[in-house]
Amino acid sequence: KTLITHISEGFDFLGFNVRKYNGTLIIKPSKKSQKRFTVKLHEIILAKGKALSQQELIGKLNPIIQGWGNYYSHVVSKEVFCRCDQVLINQIKRWAYRKHTDKSREWIRNKYFIRDGNRSWIFGLEYVCGGIKDKFILRKLADIPIRRHVKVKCEANPFDPSWDTYFERRKRKYAWQRA
Repeated sequence: KTLITHISEGFDFLGFNVRKYNGTLIIKPSKKSQKRFTVKLHEIILAKGKALSQQELIGKLNPIIQGWGNYYSHVVSKEVFCRCDQVLINQIKRWAYRKHTDKSREWIRNKYFIRDGNRSWIFGLEYVCGGIKDKFILRKLADIPIRRHVKVKCEANPFDPSWDTYFERRKRKYAWQRA
C-alpha cells in the first residue's frame, strides 16, 4: 500500500487529493470520492427512489449532502461542490421527467421546483404550517461555507496562564467558524 510519488503528481489519502500546483500545495476532494458520491446519489434518486415522493427524496438526500459537504468543507472544494450540485440537479430533473412522462417540462418545473430570489430550479416545496409559510428544499453543496483551519502559535501553551488572553482572543475571533 506504499506509494512513492512526486508531490507535483500528487496522491490520494482518505478521500483527499494532495498535490502541488505551480509550487502551491492544494488539498481537494479526490476524483474517486467525487465519483463515489455522485454514484451514491444516483442510486438513491434513480434506483431506489423512483417511487418516493418529493418530500421523502429530499429527506433522504439532505443528510448525505450535508455530511459529505461538511467532510470536505475545510479544503479547496468550492468548484467540486458546484460540479456535484450540477450533477445532482440533472439527476433530480431526470427523476422528475421519468415520474411524469406525459407532462410538459414547464408543468414539472412548476410542480417540483421553486424560485428563491435570484435562484431558480431549486428542488423543494412550499407549505403552510400554522399560518406560517415555509419551504422544504434540497440542500446545495455550494451553500456550505469553506472554513479554513487557523494555526495556533507554536509557543502558545493552553496550560500556561500567561497565554490565556491569546486563547480568549482567538476563541472570540474565530467563533463564527464553529457556528
